[in-house]
Amino acid sequence: VYARRSATGATKDARRLAGSTTGIVGKAAAFLTESGFLQRTGDDSGGTYRTTPRYQLQVRDMAGTAAMAELLELGVVPVSDGSATLLPPPEGDDLELAADAGLPFHA
Repeated sequence: VYARRSATGATKDARRLAGSTTGIVGKAAAFLTESGFLQRTGDDSGGTYRTTPRYQLQVRDMAGTAAMAELLELGVVPVSDGSATLLPPPEGDDLELAADAGLPFHA
């Protein structure tokens, strides 16, 4: 669909066509600006924008969710039942460090 659209176009009163590539990109940029994801920084070549921390956080969250889903699908990350995975040692375990454990701050 994107490849079949005209790149640009104008109406009789010099507005860009809503269905053209530049029209669609312009609508998307306006929406992201109104939503607080982009901030307009200039008018060069139709507009210059920078991302906001809100946008960066949203993208990071979406990427993390997708990465976790992929890892789960590959079986790299086990699915938990919600119970604790780091349990305290059983009663009676010797909690002393082994001799020469390699920790310089223990004598």
